[in-house]
Amino acid sequence: MLGYEPSNVMTPRSLISSGRRWLSKKDSGLKRSGEEEMKRLGMGALLAVSRGSQEPARLIVMSYEPGGDGDGSARSELIALVGKGITFDSGGISIKPAAKMET
Repeated sequence: MLGYEPSNVMTPRSLISSGRRWLSKKDSGLKRSGEEEMKRLGMGALLAVSRGSQEPARLIVMSYEPGGDGDGSARSELIALVGKGITFDSGGISIKPAAKMET
């Protein structure tokens, strides 16, 4: 399971590779944006976090859009699920004041 992989194993590139394996159906897709597109989109906070890594930042959008019920009719209802994949240690201990870091 991806959630148990350490950040040095589950890098943005590894997450993209895993996503491609999962999304092998014709009704699914994966779009990845590199740092230049992320800058253009104004994603400064995400890019700032990634500066602490040797891995380049990536924004990954995985989608599944079924075409209907197989008889050519359009789907009648849209359901969207949104999640996130974090490929770094987000524990936050290093942002606490040094004097109280251990507590």
